[in-house]
Amino acid sequence: GFAIKATGFHSGSGAFILPNGFDAVEMLSGVSMSRADVKTALTTLGANRYIIEQYVGGQDNMPVPDEYKIHMFNGNVGSIIYTTNRGSNCECFAELDEEWNRVDSNGCFRSSGEEEMMESQPQCTRIDFDNGHLQTMKGLDFCAMTPAMPTNLEDILATAKAVSERIAVYMRIDLLVSANGEIMVGEFTPGHTNGRVHCSSKVDENGCVDSCYLGRMWSESGSDDLLHGGPATSVPSGLASWNDDNWAQICDDFLAR
Repeated sequence: GFAIKATGFHSGSGAFILPNGFDAVEMLSGVSMSRADVKTALTTLGANRYIIEQYVGGQDNMPVPDEYKIHMFNGNVGSIIYTTNRGSNCECFAELDEEWNRVDSNGCFRSSGEEEMMESQPQCTRIDFDNGHLQTMKGLDFCAMTPAMPTNLEDILATAKAVSERIAVYMRIDLLVSANGEIMVGEFTPGHTNGRVHCSSKVDENGCVDSCYLGRMWSESGSDDLLHGGPATSVPSGLASWNDDNWAQICDDFLAR
C-alpha cells in the first residue's frame, strides 16, 4: 500500500491513504477510490505536486498510526499535538506538554489582530473562550479524556529533539509510530495550520490564561537575525549547489547518499 500527499496543503486535505492500493478503501474518507478518483480529487484541489510514500499501519491493528505533531524550538519542546484513532468513529486530538499534561483546556485560538485587556483583570488579555471551544483543528474533536501516556514517549521526544537540533530553528516535527513500534518522521513544517489557529495555552504567574507562550518561545529561540524563530545557520556543504540543480539532479544526489 501507499499514501499520496499533495504538497502545499494541510489538515488532511490532499491526503489519500490506500493500504491496499487503488480500487480499495481510502482510509481517511472510508470510501473506495480508483486511480482516476484520486487524480480527479487532486485536480479539483488544484494540486500539481504530490508525494507518494509507503503505507505505514498503526499499532493495535489501527489502519492509520497515531501521530505526534511536536512544536520544537532548537531542541526544546513547546507542545505535543497527539492525534489518535484516525479512520475510526473515535478519532480525536489532544494537545499536551512534555510531561503529558493537557494544554488545550481553554480551546483553540485565532488572533483578532488586536490585543484588548480585561476590565476585571487589566493584567490579562481578553479571550473569547466560548468561541474558542467551538474552534477545531484538522476537523477533529478534542479527546474527552486525556489519552494514556505512551510508554515510548521518552524515545519519541528524543527523536524530535535530535531532528530539531539539526534544523536549529522553529519547526513542527511530525512523528508516527508504526505497527512494529518504529518511530518515524512523517514530515516537518514551519507553518502550523498556516498560522491560522493553535490550541495551546498555560496559566501565567498572574493567573492569566497565556495563549501566546509558543510565540514567545519562537522569539526567545532566535537572535537579532531571526529566521523562522532561530538564528541563521550556514548551508550544509551537501546542499550548497541545490539552488542551481534541477529536481531530477536533486533526487539523484539524495538517493546517492
